Amino acid sequence: MIRFGSKLLLGSVVVLLFLTLTQCTVKKPEAPTWTTQLTVPVVNRTYAMEEIVDKIDEDGISMDAEGSILFTFSEEIDPVVVDSSELTIS
Repeated sequence: MIRFGSKLLLGSVVVLLFLTLTQCTVKKPEAPTWTTQLTVPVVNRTYAMEEIVDKIDEDGISMDAEGSILFTFSEEIDPVVVDSSELTIS
């Protein structure tokens, strides 16, 4: 019976020693840091699309009478020649 009591005492000491050595430590307090993106309106104004198109003043961008925005681009391309022997009607 003495052996059981000494084993229990030794086991308890080992467990308490383990818990004491692995306890949490208090770290030095630090100020929190974070990264955030912030969108702030700079101007409190509504722009009409016609005003924006006029301000851009590009050759290919315009507005028609109905208020639709048009983008035009023209360029000369090389002609494509198809041999008449390749054309068939089926």
